[in-house]
Amino acid sequence: MELVNRILVSVGLGSLTLALLTFALCHKNTTVATPARLNLCASLLLAHLLFLLVQEFLHLIQPHKVICSVLSGVLHVLFLSSFAWMFLETIWLLRSVLRLKEFRSAQNDGPHWGYQCLIGYGGPFIVVAISAGWCLRATGVTGEEDVSGFEKCILQL
Repeated sequence: MELVNRILVSVGLGSLTLALLTFALCHKNTTVATPARLNLCASLLLAHLLFLLVQEFLHLIQPHKVICSVLSGVLHVLFLSSFAWMFLETIWLLRSVLRLKEFRSAQNDGPHWGYQCLIGYGGPFIVVAISAGWCLRATGVTGEEDVSGFEKCILQL
């Protein structure tokens, strides 16, 4: 099961890398939604990579509860930011569909990419910070074992 997990996560990492490179290098038709797609792929890629590295080196991370808590918090922020970027992408898609009757170009129409990054990364960071601050006993290591018999390194609230 562990081998299948590594293979499939590696295939996912390769696919996300190709998607990220495609959006970054092939920007013939740049729209407002392009930063959302690019950041969605980047946050998913970083989240999967961090998840794979934490699971691979869990035996080294586990004794250090603070490091485990920080890594699990970063993992939560990255996955929440993926959902935030998907939300931003759907907003731009909805705006594009609603504006089909207009003949003007949608280039540079919408908020600046800095505001998008504030929503896409700042919102999830605030949610995780409030969640972690709400319960200060978030140790990061549960005493429970997962399917493979290892203890989990999660943000325990």
